[in-house]
Amino acid sequence: GRSIPRGSRVQMAHDNKNKYLRGFIWWTNFKGNGNYEHRVDVDLSAVIMDENLNKIDQITYYSLKGKHGVHSGDITSGGEEHGKGATELVDLDMDAYKAMGGKYAELVSQQSLESTIEDNIALSSGGI
Repeated sequence: GRSIPRGSRVQMAHDNKNKYLRGFIWWTNFKGNGNYEHRVDVDLSAVIMDENLNKIDQITYYSLKGKHGVHSGDITSGGEEHGKGATELVDLDMDAYKAMGGKYAELVSQQSLESTIEDNIALSSGGI
């Protein structure tokens, strides 16, 4: 495998074997100050756009089913730091989206982090 830098375009081979595109993301929680485990919530979304970059569909953690795509469900914690972790997936039927004028699929991830008041005080005071 290879890393794909942010903002990259990747040409997808298209034949009868490659009808679907699956986007996924995997993560775990992590330990912070005082060995406290931070809960990490990562959300994966997909936006389908036409050739003029107009949105024609969107699949997200809060809207799990699109016109021709589906989200695995919202996972709100990555589990133990060195555990199995958590995964969110988005499956897109590329033939169906192409038939309705879809040209681009953008996969987007965002994260939120739970922290304690002690962690915030330590971070804002330079770790004292």
